Amino acid sequence: MPLSLNYLVKRLLWSISVLVGVVVFSYLVIILSPGDPAVKWAGNPRGPGAAKAVEEARRELGLNLPLYLQVLNFLRMVFTGDLGLSIAYRQPVFAVLSRNLTATLELLAFAYLIGAPLGSLLGVLAALRRGARLDGFLQTLGLALASTPTFWLGMAIFAALLPSGFAPYGRVSTGLALATGFQAITGFYLVDALLQLNLPVFLDVLARLIPP
Repeated sequence: MPLSLNYLVKRLLWSISVLVGVVVFSYLVIILSPGDPAVKWAGNPRGPGAAKAVEEARRELGLNLPLYLQVLNFLRMVFTGDLGLSIAYRQPVFAVLSRNLTATLELLAFAYLIGAPLGSLLGVLAALRRGARLDGFLQTLGLALASTPTFWLGMAIFAALLPSGFAPYGRVSTGLALATGFQAITGFYLVDALLQLNLPVFLDVLARLIPP
């Protein structure tokens, strides 16, 4: 076997091994953590029939099987694209992800439209002022933002905006959407608002996209 092909095969096998290891470890961390997902799946039952309801939920979720069979089933599901059921939403995980995919893509596109030009402009300014205070400030700011956990930064922005009376959670104000007759067509709310010439909803969605 040629050296390059041998290297590729080894790297492929190593990558598969790492992927399997990560999947198994993730499942074990979740399944061995405190709490029983079957209880939540059964609706946190109480009373005489609680034990029977939880046991039935364990059978539905496959949690009554030996641990090694649970792991094998989980691996099979992962590598066949079956993401299973969401305990929280009681729906297929794929359906939950699909429902929020357009919101994620819209946020990513908007972030890129802001971040790319702004980053390029600041990079040019830093290069023109190399070694100056502006260069040092921009480097420090970039390092601080890059090392700050996004969830913490999001909470900080949310807390800073609360006193203004604007809470930027959710994709659109429900009251405004109902009052203006807004309807989701493509799932991309900015596009949908433009298609319906709904300026109030467009501005509301835009205002909620800017902070994140």
